[in-house]
Parts: sequence; C-alpha cells; structure tokens
Amino acid sequence: MSDEPTDPFSVHTQLRDEEQTAELRAKFDGGEHLWLGMKGAIAACGGDAAKLAMIGSLRRPRDARPLTYGEVVALSGDFYGSAEELLLEQPAALPWWQGTNDLSALRAALGTELDWIQEEERHTRAGYPDNTLTFVWTAKSYLELAEDNTAHFGWHNVKRYCEYHAKAIEYARVAAAQELSDESWMRAMFYNGFADHFLTDAFAAGHIRVPRQQIREWAAEEQHYSGKLAGVLSKLLHDQDGHIDGIHAHGEEPRSETEGLLVRNSNDCEWRTRCDGQLFLVADKSKARQILEPVAAVAASLEEVFAAQERRVRPVGVYRALGYVPFPHPDAPTLSDKFAGTSPARIEELLKSFKWYFRLPFLAPLTDAVLNQQNVTALFQALPLLMERFRASVTAEYRESAELQRRLPRPYVEAFSNLR
Repeated sequence: MSDEPTDPFSVHTQLRDEEQTAELRAKFDGGEHLWLGMKGAIAACGGDAAKLAMIGSLRRPRDARPLTYGEVVALSGDFYGSAEELLLEQPAALPWWQGTNDLSALRAALGTELDWIQEEERHTRAGYPDNTLTFVWTAKSYLELAEDNTAHFGWHNVKRYCEYHAKAIEYARVAAAQELSDESWMRAMFYNGFADHFLTDAFAAGHIRVPRQQIREWAAEEQHYSGKLAGVLSKLLHDQDGHIDGIHAHGEEPRSETEGLLVRNSNDCEWRTRCDGQLFLVADKSKARQILEPVAAVAASLEEVFAAQERRVRPVGVYRALGYVPFPHPDAPTLSDKFAGTSPARIEELLKSFKWYFRLPFLAPLTDAVLNQQNVTALFQALPLLMERFRASVTAEYRESAELQRRLPRPYVEAFSNLR
C-alpha cells in the first residue's frame, strides 16, 4: 500500500484487517450506520447462503480487501462524492482528510479513534480522543460541519437516494449473475450501498427537517457569515432537534422514552427518533421503531436490486424503502416554534455544549467571538422565513420532477410541503 493514504476505504480495511484485535473486530458492527446497513442487507437475503456470502465480501476493481455491505452504507457517502468515486478510489475533498500523510501516524490515530467508537457505551465519555488527524473515523459528525453537505439533510437525502438507487437498479438489470466477478453486479451493490447511506441518514432526528440549504444561502447572502459558521449553526440545530429538554453532548445517558423528535412515516408507523449516536439508547432493540424502521428500509431497498437482476424488472411506482422514511408528526412542535424565544441562558448552554468542536483543525478560526449569542439568536429568529423558503423549494422541485412524483410517497411529500 502507498505511504500516502489517498483512499479512505483502503486505509480503513488495512486497519480493520491488520491493526485491530480480534475482540475489536468482533465489535465492529456497533457503528450505527454500519449496523443498520448490515442488518438490512441480511434481512434482504432471506437466508440465501450465496447472497449472505456475497454481501460480506464486496470488492472494488483495484482493492483486494473485501468490504461488507454495511461498511459501504456506513462510510461511502461521507468519504466519497459519488458511487463512481468510491469504486475508483477517489476520495471526496472533505476537510477531515486534510492532515498527516504519514501512514503510521494515520494508522495510530485511526486505532485510537476506532477503540473509542467501538466502546459499547461509546458516548459516555466526556470528550473525544485528541488527535492531530481530523477525526477521520467520526466523519458523520464532521460532515455536518462541512460547507457543502446539503445532500445529507431532509428531502435532499431522499432525492440522493432516488438518484443512486435508480442507477443501481439499471446495473442490476444488465448483470449476468449476482457474483463478485460480474462488474455490473458489483456496480449495482456499491451504487445501492451509496444510496442506502443517504437512506439511513434520513432516520436521524437532525437530518429530517433542518433547512440546510436555506441556512447556507441566508448565512452567505444576508448575514455575510462564512461557510464554516453556517455549517456550525446548522450543526447546532441538527444536534438539538432530537432533544426536548436536554442538551446534546458527547456524554449521553440513556434517553427517556419521551425524548426525541416525534415522527411518522408513510406506512403509518409512529415513534420518536434520536440524534446520531443515540440510536441504541433504548431498553429493547428488538422492539424499538427507531431501529426496526431503518433496518426494514435497507432491506426493501436491496430487495428491489435483487429483483432487478433476477427478473429484469424496475420497481413500479413508489420505492418501497421510502415508505419507512420518517417525517415530523403533526403533533410535534415545529422547528420554528421549538427554538422561538430561546432565552440567553439556554443559548449559552448550547454554546458550551459546542465548545469541543473548536478543537478541530479546520474549525480553528471559529472562536467565541464568531459563534456567539448574536448569530445563534439571528438564526432562531430567521427560522420561520427559512422554513417558508424550504417549503417553496420542496414544492417547486417536486412539481418539476416526474421521477420524484413517481417515486416518493405522497404523505412524505405533503409533510415536507408543509414544514414550519
């Protein structure tokens, strides 16, 4: 392997296979997106031994090490700009990948972070390992601070899912067999894993209704804020939308059953969804809707890909996976109402919970003088206008796209057309 870690998955697999203890490798499925992706994929296989073996040993053309479907779901959308870049080992130019090119230092940093992430109660520590590398293994948290990450937020993540799921279906339809040696089939699997990354994003509270695109535009054009500050302000909303009274922090205690964003999906299931990193803070994983629904969504998604190869068919109408995707329940407080009239004392609490992000090298310019009471208050006061713009954008995009009209469930569209 080259001394320059230019391809994130190559570094990941080398670390996974050579650097970690057997105990840590056995615990690797603890990551939320990876766990959801793999559980859903296993369900889609329906006990078929050949399919089960295949989803555990996916290979890219120039990478000898295998990846599981869960790994592709968990990490692809954070490290790569497209499924093709993933296949060709072209990492996205994202801020946390700017750091040391010393492979030994990178591997040491990754090892420290992987140890932390794979703790069974990984969010009970007050802080995150202080590495000079920009925290590669927690890409989820830091992507939300990037300057152009709209595709990971509500409405946009579903559009991105539709785009790549459709491409996966087409590759599957021309694949001769569901085998690792079939290039079209491997493309179908990687493209759908990329799609399912955005699908699973759509189940986390902070990724449902935060108007990321509108915040970026408002920050740049009306407030003259930097892109980094706009990202941090979006992240603040993202972190808090899964809470009612609590403050989001990296020292989570098990959450109350009444904590979280109240949601519903197009299949008429209701539950409270949580923030990233809080998925498994439940008494019984086998009964928790916040776990069962995204697993079912990934299973439905991959089943359509299997059917496309086996029967040469395209899905008719709404993509099945999208029936599981949540939207805010009508009884949930609107985003605008939730943050309206937030007291200075409460804002100060939120700011304190955010201090540790300033340790990130690419956020070093953001100090107390930049992220402060004034700009947080400005964002909260602007939310009614930003949500109005969000609604208008959803309505226009849906009206102009025959594909979205065909693929999205009507309850989902109606909910996003009426977000407040």
